[in-house]
Amino acid sequence: MTHPRAPGSYQGLTVKQAELLSYLRFYIAESGGVPPSFDEMAEAMELAKSNVHRLVRGLEERGYVTRSANRARSIIVHDQPATPYHILLNASVAELLDALNRKGVQIAMVRG
Repeated sequence: MTHPRAPGSYQGLTVKQAELLSYLRFYIAESGGVPPSFDEMAEAMELAKSNVHRLVRGLEERGYVTRSANRARSIIVHDQPATPYHILLNASVAELLDALNRKGVQIAMVRG
C-alpha cells in the first residue's frame, strides 16, 4: 500500500509527525477503518519502531490522535486536534492514569 507524503503542513507538527498523520489517515481509509500496527507504520515510514512510538506520542500530546495503552491497533485519528477536555471525556481510568504517568505525575491510591 503506497501513500502520499504529508499534504501541506499540519499546525504544530514536525515534518515526520505530519507524514505519519497523513499515512495514518490514508491507511485507515484504505483498510476500512482499521489502524496500522506499529510494525506497519515503521515499515511505511522507513523508521525504527521506537521512533514511530515517539512520533505517535507526539501526535497524541498534540491531540491529533488518541490510543488505548497496551491495545493493538487502537489509534484513533481526529479530524482536528482534540482538546484535553475532549480527550478526558473519551478516556478510561486506566488511560488517564497512563497519560498522567507519561507526564511524570505520580498518583497514590489511599483507602480509608
